[in-house]
Amino acid sequence: GVSIEVVYSLDSIERGLARIELLLPFVDGSDHLEPTYEIRAVIAAVGRGLVGTRSFVQLLSDNMRLLARKVIERAGRTGEHYVTSSKREYWLMLASAAGGGFLTCGTAAGKFLIKWGEWPLFIDGVFSAILYAGSFIVMQLLGFTLATKQPSMTAAALAGTIRDRSGPGRLDELVRLIARIARSQFAAAVGNVSAVIVTALVFDRLCVYLQGEPFLDPETAKSVVKSIDPFGSGTIFFAALTGVLLWISSLFAGWFENWIVYRRLPEAIEHHRFGKRFGKKRMAKLARFLEHHAAGFGGSVALGTLLGMTPVFAKFVGLPLDVRHVTLTAGSVTLSMSAVGIDGVGWAGFLWASLGIVFIGLLNFGVSFALALVVALRARDVPRGERRTLPGAVMRRFFRKPLEFF
Repeated sequence: GVSIEVVYSLDSIERGLARIELLLPFVDGSDHLEPTYEIRAVIAAVGRGLVGTRSFVQLLSDNMRLLARKVIERAGRTGEHYVTSSKREYWLMLASAAGGGFLTCGTAAGKFLIKWGEWPLFIDGVFSAILYAGSFIVMQLLGFTLATKQPSMTAAALAGTIRDRSGPGRLDELVRLIARIARSQFAAAVGNVSAVIVTALVFDRLCVYLQGEPFLDPETAKSVVKSIDPFGSGTIFFAALTGVLLWISSLFAGWFENWIVYRRLPEAIEHHRFGKRFGKKRMAKLARFLEHHAAGFGGSVALGTLLGMTPVFAKFVGLPLDVRHVTLTAGSVTLSMSAVGIDGVGWAGFLWASLGIVFIGLLNFGVSFALALVVALRARDVPRGERRTLPGAVMRRFFRKPLEFF
């Protein structure tokens, strides 16, 4: 783990080493060749330093970069678990995501039950936050995957790879890594959405069998389908907002794991005096459990709270905001369509809702990945040249081998 002080010290050491490297050509006094290029480099470095010390914007930028580096330092480790490298890992990711979709059906049904309770606004938000966070934590403990939590973690891993690797073949290697990330995301999204659709259909059929009517009444079902129309509602903006919330939850996950590790809580638990009562092996097992799941727990609680409380606080201040999470939305739309059928909303309504789910997925993934990647690239001091050439290289690879990304 790291603290602000540690990150600042490491940054100062790296800058000092870079300046020493600039001055090395002037060490040999017997060398009669005038190091023209090196002189220009030193003057440029000194000039940038003098200007930077007088710039408030530079001060703010440096501090934000150091803070970002502290937060995402361990996020890349978590992100590496979400990148598949073989066919076996790919199918395991698909199965894990299917488990996540199965659980999300229960979350979607629970969301309707909370709304039907007609609780006061704040209590409604608290119950929703508990439902979401509890669902995400259960997924974490069972080893299931929620696709939308992946992009912001894998972005940190990608930025770390860009910084750590050098050489003429680096760009090709990075493009291959991006292709692996893309197909891992695709597998997780397909697993989540397909599983929640199938589970929601089975769940609604059970409701019809047991209580004689679908889970949702026709009025609620029609309003749900109508609210997902990408052009007739705020779905596109709400989906992008949810992508921002997913990114914020990943920042909290990285911060929480770093906080746990830096303060050595696992070691404190392992060597606690309770070990005499409960056994040292159990305490050591508890310590490893906390260390392994810290990021997942932190991100799950943060994401659940943000999804549950954001609409509540928005209504409190008079803003018509809502959240649109692709897996939860797919489950809700499936329950709605199972209740009223195509005839109840018409083919146009069904197709617009289906298109809305696609838009929600793209914006959930795209916004969270883009924000996380920008922060990670700045935190890792990736040169601007690398940032500019990478998108073009990825697009060329995509047009040559599109299936590699799926």
